[in-house]
Amino acid sequence: MTFYLTPVTGKLLINREEELKQILSELYKQDSRIGFSLTGIRRVGKTSILYDIKEKLERKGIVVIYVSVWKTIPDTLDTFLSNLFDETMLAFRNKLPFKMKMSELVRMSKETLLSFLEHLKLSFDLGADISYTASYVRGDEKDVSKATIHTLNLLDKLAQKAKIKCVLMIDEFPSVTELKIGRKMVGPAIVKSIRTINETYKKTVLVISGSYMHTMQSVALSAKAPLYKQLINIEIKPLDKEAIFEFAQTYLRKKLSEGAVNALLEASSGIPYNLQILGRELDYLDAEDLDADAMLKAVASVIRREGDLHFREYMNIMQSTEVKVAKIMALTNARSPKEIADGGNMQLNEVTALLRNLLDKGIVRKVGRGEYVFTDNMFKEWLKHIC
Repeated sequence: MTFYLTPVTGKLLINREEELKQILSELYKQDSRIGFSLTGIRRVGKTSILYDIKEKLERKGIVVIYVSVWKTIPDTLDTFLSNLFDETMLAFRNKLPFKMKMSELVRMSKETLLSFLEHLKLSFDLGADISYTASYVRGDEKDVSKATIHTLNLLDKLAQKAKIKCVLMIDEFPSVTELKIGRKMVGPAIVKSIRTINETYKKTVLVISGSYMHTMQSVALSAKAPLYKQLINIEIKPLDKEAIFEFAQTYLRKKLSEGAVNALLEASSGIPYNLQILGRELDYLDAEDLDADAMLKAVASVIRREGDLHFREYMNIMQSTEVKVAKIMALTNARSPKEIADGGNMQLNEVTALLRNLLDKGIVRKVGRGEYVFTDNMFKEWLKHIC
């Protein structure tokens, strides 16, 4: 069986039927404007769910525009708007009388583009949205506020023109707040613009995802959030024991004892990405029947050979003091702020603040009053390995 370190869809997507049913039953409705936000720790499968939804909606003739903020490189508003414009024109390419890529529109001079759009007999508003966005991406226009409005309005105008429903998916939405123009942070203003324009959409529905809970609270979930009550939130949780059995039946050509399944659940923390890398390792073993010891050996082998490849990126989202706290927790099994502070010769109030940051970033989770554990046990094992 092939194992994947990228998003999967269809039969390869394990135990997400309930979430898919809830979301798709609403998005299939042509007149429904109800959108969704997906929250959950990193690598839990949010993007896979979005990809699967996209495939199913497109089979029904619904236009889906997917953009990932994490793939906005460099992390500027210009890049984000350019990517959104490109994906919009691509998504509608076979739904409208003009079949042109964004790059082709951008190469036109402003005068040629206006003449071309006039020839198509588009509405004034739609022509203005396409013209201004293309001109901004080309560098002829400089007003970023106008560019944002025109780009976000464009997809709904195209949906109205094509008389078809459109779904705008923004993956890792909290990172929108980090978008910049030069050195200036403009993300929070962009979130408010998205909120305002989303309220006016007639044929478009917004679906977002995010891993940072505090930021998702501030943009969508709390009472003061810009997108509050505009989206239904669904928490995507790690897989449970029953789903681990399903994973084994789908991917592994081995028999797993109940002890092996429990060990696989504990080692992977139910995170689909971890299951994929462990499953690939288990598939190499000669034995047909696997027990708990085989799981432990597989974890140790993956950590030793590939740990840096799979888990180094966690360090990139953490400050040095947060890394220190995580290492103390990994090495000493400390759970409480006091235990961590004592183990690292740190101030208690500092540790408490750092744990809040790690909680927001999905590195740790609370399991009781004043107790924290890792959300990803393989990351914990890798930290022990490198220390």
